[in-house]
Amino acid sequence: MFRNPPISQIFTTFFELSPTTYLVGGAVRDFCQDKSPVDLDFAVDGSGIEIASELVKRFPKVLAFAPLDNERGTARVIFRENYQYFDISTFKGRSLKEDLRHRDFTINAMAMTLRELLDSDNPKVIDYCGGREDLNAGIVRACSDCAFTEDPLRVLRAFRFAAQLNFNIEPETMRSALSSLPILKNISGERIRDELVNILSVDNSHETIIQMDRLGVIDVVIPELLNMKGCGQNNYHHLDVWNHSIEAMKLFDDMTGRLDDLFGNKRAIIQEYLDQSLVLGRPTKALLRLAILFHDSGKPESKFIDSEGKTRFFGHERVSAEKVETFGRRIKLSNKEIKFIGSSVGAHMQASVFTSESISNRTLLRFRRKFGENLIGLLLIFLSDLGASQGPARKKGEDHIALGNVNRALEMLIVQENPPTEPLLTGTEIMEFFGLKQGPEIGMLVDQLREMQENGAISTVQQALIYGDAWKRRLLEKERMKQ
Repeated sequence: MFRNPPISQIFTTFFELSPTTYLVGGAVRDFCQDKSPVDLDFAVDGSGIEIASELVKRFPKVLAFAPLDNERGTARVIFRENYQYFDISTFKGRSLKEDLRHRDFTINAMAMTLRELLDSDNPKVIDYCGGREDLNAGIVRACSDCAFTEDPLRVLRAFRFAAQLNFNIEPETMRSALSSLPILKNISGERIRDELVNILSVDNSHETIIQMDRLGVIDVVIPELLNMKGCGQNNYHHLDVWNHSIEAMKLFDDMTGRLDDLFGNKRAIIQEYLDQSLVLGRPTKALLRLAILFHDSGKPESKFIDSEGKTRFFGHERVSAEKVETFGRRIKLSNKEIKFIGSSVGAHMQASVFTSESISNRTLLRFRRKFGENLIGLLLIFLSDLGASQGPARKKGEDHIALGNVNRALEMLIVQENPPTEPLLTGTEIMEFFGLKQGPEIGMLVDQLREMQENGAISTVQQALIYGDAWKRRLLEKERMKQ
C-alpha cells in the first residue's frame, strides 16, 4: 500500500516516531473491499498532535500540519502534492481495542498495524467488533449501545454509509439512531452540512431522502421544508408540494443516470458540470438536489385562491430562495453555494418557456447570456419539475417538447461553445455618443444591441449607432409625454 516514494519514506519515518501505530476506519474498510483509499486515519498510543507535528518537521517541503482537536489529540498531515491528508489521533481509551469499540460502526472499526502495512502485501485485519462480517453482509451496525448518544451526528452518518455502500442499517442500530433524533439538532451546522452533502452526492440519493423523511430525520435536519407536507396544489399537479419535490428529485436522479439516452453527445459536458465543485468536496450535483428539494418550499406561504377560485402561488420562487438563504447560513454553506442554489430556485419558473413549441433562437441566446454554464443546472431542474407535474391541466406532449427544446438549447449553448459576443457599443460609449446619464435604460439598450448582433440584425458600430439614435428619440418622447 505504501510502496511508492515519497509516501513509503514518510511512513517509514512515521513508524520510527511511533511504532505502536494503526491504520483505522474507512481506509481499512476500503482495503477489505479492494478499493484504493483516498485519505487515511491513524490511531497512535501517544499524542497524535505531537507525532504529526514531528513528522511534518522531518518533511517540511512535502507535508503540511493542521491541528484538528487539541482535546482529543488529533491533527491532520496534508500531502502537498495532491492534498491527500492523513489524520493522526490519540487512542480513544487506553488501548486499540477500546479505541475501536468507541468508533461509530463496525465496518469502520477495523485496524491494521503500520508495521505490516510497510512490510506485508497481505496485512492482517484487526477486527474486535465483527466489522468484516458486517461488511460482507452489507450491514451498517453501531459499535455500541451508546454510539449515537456519544455523537448524534452518527444518525446522519448511518444513512450516509448506507447510501454510499448500498448497505442496510441494522434494525437495532436504526432504533438507537432514531431515539437520538431530538439531540441531533444540537450538532453544529458545519457537521450536518458535510454529511447531508455526502448523502446528496450519491446516485439515487432520493431513496435515502425518502427513507430519512419517513423516519422523521428530514424534519429535524431541514425544518424549512416541513410546511410543504400536505400542501395541496392546482390542476397542473397530481401531488402535494412535498411529494412533488421528492418526485422531481427522483426524476433528476433518473436523468443523471441516463445522460447518454436523453442528451446524446452532450453527456460529457453535462457530467463534467455535475461533478465540478464551488467548494472542494461539495459537487454541483448535490447542490442541485438541494435546489430541487427547496424549489417550491415557498408555496405554502404564497398560496392563495384568486377571484375565479383557482389556486395560485405567485412569488413562491422568491420565498423559496429566501428559505435557501436561511438554511444555507445555518449549515454554513459558502456564499457562492448559497447564491448558486438560491438563483437556481429563484429562476426555476423562467424555464417554463421551454415547453413552447416555437421557442426562438433569440430566447435561447438570452438564457445563455443570463445564466452561462449554470443554464445546464437550471434546465435539469426544469425537466425534473415538469416531469413531476402531471395534473389534468398539463398539456399532452409537453414533456417531449421540453426535452427537445432543452437539447436544442444545450446544442446551441454548450456543444458549440460560442464565446460571448463582444458588444458593438459599451454602456460608457452609449452615454458618450448620445449624451445620456447613467441609468437602467443604458443597460437595457446594451442588451438589445447584443441580441440584435447575435441574431445577425446588426453587425457594425454604424448600424448600432443608427439603432441607438432611434432608441434615444423614443426615450426622449416617452419622457416628454410624462410631463
